[in-house]
Amino acid sequence: MAQGTVIHVAPEQSTYAVCVLGTETKLDVYGSAPTGYTSFSINASPGVVVDVAHSPPAKKNSTGSSKWSLDPSLEVSLRMKAASSSTGDQKVQISYYGPKTNPVQALLYVTGVGK
Repeated sequence: MAQGTVIHVAPEQSTYAVCVLGTETKLDVYGSAPTGYTSFSINASPGVVVDVAHSPPAKKNSTGSSKWSLDPSLEVSLRMKAASSSTGDQKVQISYYGPKTNPVQALLYVTGVGK
């Protein structure tokens, strides 16, 4: 994906993306959130680095993962550590949480390619 590209995920559906090594790719967590959900968490495969900028974690739970409040100014980006050995071999799972709703997941399968 070219620099400046934004990946939009779909809750309860799988999304696939190709990311070029050394390139930071934006992930639209806020715009992809279902209505009524107020926070999210992200878990990624070891080959994917995810950065959540300008917002400290709202809550850290016992498993060590963090939750952030959904905010339109929040910037989430990802980059690949190495080229993939197969298509979609790396995964990013975004979990959305709401006050009176069950969590909803969005899955992003990522393939890393060299420049």
